Amino acid sequence: LASGPLAVWGSWDPALGATGRTVILLMGPNGEPASMRSLIDKLAGKSCQVLAPKLPGTNIKQVEGDVKILLELLDWLGVAKPLLYGRDWGAIRAIKFKICHPKRATELVLENFGAKYNEAEYKAQIKKDPTMIGDFEAFLWLFDGTFPKTGDCAPGSNMKGFKAKVSFLWPCHNAGRHDPKRKGWMGKAAIMFAKVLKTEVVDTYLMDEDG
Repeated sequence: LASGPLAVWGSWDPALGATGRTVILLMGPNGEPASMRSLIDKLAGKSCQVLAPKLPGTNIKQVEGDVKILLELLDWLGVAKPLLYGRDWGAIRAIKFKICHPKRATELVLENFGAKYNEAEYKAQIKKDPTMIGDFEAFLWLFDGTFPKTGDCAPGSNMKGFKAKVSFLWPCHNAGRHDPKRKGWMGKAAIMFAKVLKTEVVDTYLMDEDG
């Protein structure tokens, strides 16, 4: 690539090339593609072309540069419109790509992956982060990095121009216990973000990567 070397994990069948269904897996800054090995294998088993690039940005302020590099990768491969899966901060990379290049991706699958806890894990985590804001900090980007100031949860300027079909995956729990009715703050946060994305919440608390 003109931007320089880029490490990419995945499964690519040369016989299919860019004609096969392509899924791009996006992590947050400093994320390791190896962490998605299981998901890569599952998708490859369903005859998908799967790529997990390690984009060079080290913080979310560099998301525009990461988007440019991702577009360059797709152009080099000849991939016209992949599905984008974004995990945690990778979801923001996926959203930003769709805003900048609305015709270069089909749908988005966005997941809060890191906030799934059982009760013991929750108790341990709350000692480290009493606010628990880290569980959904990435998605506050939808409100320009802060909590919405109005009851209608109007999106921030970061979301200007966003339009996409979105599947929104979220582990609905309340203090480490499954919360299918979304009465706890994690479930309520999911509803808030889903409203901005104009979609519904898919509760992943009881799911593994097989769905």
